[in-house]
Amino acid sequence: THPALTDRLKAIGASPHIAPPQPGQAADRLLGPSGARITEAFDRRWQESIQPAWEQRHREVQEGRRHLAGLDAKHDAGTELTLQEAYDRARLTETFGNDAEKAFEQFRALHQRAPDDAVICFSLGVRMLNRNDAAGGALIERAMELDEDYIVDGAGELRDYHWRHGREDEA
Repeated sequence: THPALTDRLKAIGASPHIAPPQPGQAADRLLGPSGARITEAFDRRWQESIQPAWEQRHREVQEGRRHLAGLDAKHDAGTELTLQEAYDRARLTETFGNDAEKAFEQFRALHQRAPDDAVICFSLGVRMLNRNDAAGGALIERAMELDEDYIVDGAGELRDYHWRHGREDEA
């Protein structure tokens, strides 16, 4: 077996100390002349693989915000939005408007307007369960009754909700 570092230092009469490079010199000191080449390689890799995804996401966010602004303007002007427009507005308010509370109220208003729409029932139900409101479960079950395409996702949402609340048997 190897002696512990403290034993080895004691044997040679030395005490432990750390000698890090001066601030701003760590990479230069550790990498030496390879630092510039490594930095260029990482910059090139970022530009080739990551930058396009960032640019795409930036375009998506800008388009989402423009679409939301248009729907908000239409709504604020007193024009009644179609169900699809109102749903898009609620979804965009949540994602690109960064206002979950306002979006939640929009989903509630949508449900009052169309209580038997599976998409709306599911959307509001999920958000209610995420707020620990058990009444969201009934909305998810209603969506599953209205449209069998929601059975798998709805069952998953209900399972997750019950699991989070320690009800493994119900999950």
